[in-house]
Amino acid sequence: MIDTFWKWWSTLVQRSLPLAYLGLGNAILLGALVIPAMVDDQQITGANRWLKPMKFAASIAVYAWTMAWLLGYLQRAPGSVRGVGWSVTIFMSIEVACVVMQAARGRISHFNMTTALDGAVFSVMGLLILLNTFFVIYTFILFCVTNVELPAAYLWSIRLGMLIFIAASMQGFAMVAHSAHTVGQPDGGPGLPLVNWSTSAGDLRVPHFIGLHALQILPILGYWLSQRRRTPLLSPQGWIAVIAVSYAVLVAGLYVQAAQGQPLIRLQAASAG
Repeated sequence: MIDTFWKWWSTLVQRSLPLAYLGLGNAILLGALVIPAMVDDQQITGANRWLKPMKFAASIAVYAWTMAWLLGYLQRAPGSVRGVGWSVTIFMSIEVACVVMQAARGRISHFNMTTALDGAVFSVMGLLILLNTFFVIYTFILFCVTNVELPAAYLWSIRLGMLIFIAASMQGFAMVAHSAHTVGQPDGGPGLPLVNWSTSAGDLRVPHFIGLHALQILPILGYWLSQRRRTPLLSPQGWIAVIAVSYAVLVAGLYVQAAQGQPLIRLQAASAG
């Protein structure tokens, strides 16, 4: 088990050193934030104030390691790989630092324009996410124009996973335009455990979350299918196309559901009026 971990870690470092350590740093941060979350009961929008930094740390760790692994396939573009790795590391490090800082201040990190400082922090976070999305788009283009020696099903799963990730990233602008995560009620109502998705109103974080994780789910399925000598009914590439289209339809459906003010899971009737 330990040997497997060190083999995985050394491979990750070779593929992208900054992203490997960005993921490690956020994994450590996630563990460290468990302590204040257990002893501090102060809440922000109805949840423990340390929950959002914990979710961001976990998400960034998974994202950083995924990008590091995928960038390792672009051996023919080493300069671009280094540029993407260091840029994403800088952007995401500042992003999570902003979220932690606002939680420590007892302030809302998103959609908060209450003071000049709060507005500046939110603006910086938005800019960083936008820049990060541009670099993912650039990576997607590299996977389309670079000669990558991978099985066709695996390569297309990476491309399509990135494409859905980019579309889900753009959904963030809908939240910014709405100035809230939820639709139909203010942020801070009853929510599902851990993720805190609203159980009484539409929540734009649901399609955003599901869409972003196409970056992991599709390549994992693509790799698995590419290892099969035979697949029923369709070729591995055909299955990836079907899965990607189905996944995109799911994300779009979840977005429409949230935009109409309907929760993913209703556990509490919406209040009258």
